[in-house]
Amino acid sequence: MLLVFYRERGCLPRVHASSGKSFANHLNFNDRMRIQNFIANYAETHAVFLPGRIPGFKRDDLQLLPSSETKANVWRRYKLATEESGYRVVAISTFWKVLNAVCPFIICHRPMTDVCWQCQKNNCLLYRSANLPDNEKAARCQLQQAHLEQVNRE
Repeated sequence: MLLVFYRERGCLPRVHASSGKSFANHLNFNDRMRIQNFIANYAETHAVFLPGRIPGFKRDDLQLLPSSETKANVWRRYKLATEESGYRVVAISTFWKVLNAVCPFIICHRPMTDVCWQCQKNNCLLYRSANLPDNEKAARCQLQQAHLEQVNRE
């Protein structure tokens, strides 16, 4: 049905059936491209890249926004930049719908995944040490502590 419509009339914006007017809040191509460009630029400067697959996600090409940044904070930065440029600002729900549709590989991640690869391995060892003797638990804790001290020195 939609294929026939597009072949007959081409790609047109949606029009209200009874009044023949287009929707006032219709997101046009330029608005969508501005959102996409903002998100891509923001992710390029702020994204955290962790090696390997992220727990809870099937993709391994994810760009993770820092856990200190919420979705609302990213949208506020977008809103501020767009208002300064004099362009139309979209609502936060529309902003994230565009993000999920166009850039599904850019996500805000939970604080538990905001660690380096070595920390993840050490944490995994600590989680699995529940039924081990105390000396092995202590050795694993010391391994993680040594890594954290090294990171603090860097």
